[in-house]
Amino acid sequence: MKFVKLFLLSSLIGIVFFSSCRKTVQLNIHEILVDTLTTRNLEDMLFVSADTGFIVGGNRYEDGMILSTFDGGLTWHLKDNVSPWILYSIKSTPNHKVYTTGIIGRVLTSVNNGKKWDSMQVWGPGCDFLKLYFVDNNLGFAVGGSSNSDGVVQKFNGTSWSTDVAKISRIINNIQMLNTKTGYIVGFGGVLKTTDGGNTWDLTTAEGDNFTALHFFNEQHGFVIGYNGTLLETTDGGANWNSKRNGNSPFNASWQFTDIAFSSEAMGYIAGTNGLLLKTTDGGNHWKKSSYFSAQTVRKIYIQSPQLIWLLGDAASLFQLIED
Repeated sequence: MKFVKLFLLSSLIGIVFFSSCRKTVQLNIHEILVDTLTTRNLEDMLFVSADTGFIVGGNRYEDGMILSTFDGGLTWHLKDNVSPWILYSIKSTPNHKVYTTGIIGRVLTSVNNGKKWDSMQVWGPGCDFLKLYFVDNNLGFAVGGSSNSDGVVQKFNGTSWSTDVAKISRIINNIQMLNTKTGYIVGFGGVLKTTDGGNTWDLTTAEGDNFTALHFFNEQHGFVIGYNGTLLETTDGGANWNSKRNGNSPFNASWQFTDIAFSSEAMGYIAGTNGLLLKTTDGGNHWKKSSYFSAQTVRKIYIQSPQLIWLLGDAASLFQLIED
């Protein structure tokens, strides 16, 4: 039986502004053992209530898995062999229908809190869906890429997935819709925007990295991150971007960013490889680097509440960051 470590991280973290001024503060870590019954990578998380939650993951060419909890994350139960390969994303609609997806263009769905999962083929076997997003019960999106390196954006109308698929000339890593009309997708070398509900997508001026994640507060103001350590901010809906960190600069540490999330307009987090975790308390103007807590890549930051943040990643690594 495999045990993995879940830590409670305090908000005391070593300070690293994006400049040459650096200080280090020891991180206060409390260790808890949690049996997750797996050693595979954890990719995404969803809580549908305070007690009931799910984690999806796997290894790329091995059986996809779903972990379920019914006691707020104290214990997890493994449901294996639910997908031929890894599951990357899990989301729910307002009417409590849960969807998860990954490789080979399939989407799994459950209407009974994960007791039973039904499978539907959304796109061809040559397509990998990396992220799901639901605006409401009648509008959802699956994004990713196909075997020929084209990006794919597929829409959901509440009952079925559209056969009209938007193809983008780059693999799409992530999506966020602000309402039924306006949203953004990020991918290799670009950030794109829609103002017509995902029917068309136009490139913004953001460039220079493989963009992995985004967080927008509203249609105008948001952040995007790149795998090579780029952090960009826009306050005018993507017309212009302010570089908060140039990941290609030889003067910066070599960081690889995987996810970004904010619990409020002031407080936010960036995760990355080798246990990288950055925190801001002033809306992204300055960022602080955590002291060491893991050697594993953190794939997902899931904010269950402003005081409880989950971090999950490779080799079944699972953490809680508790804010005072």
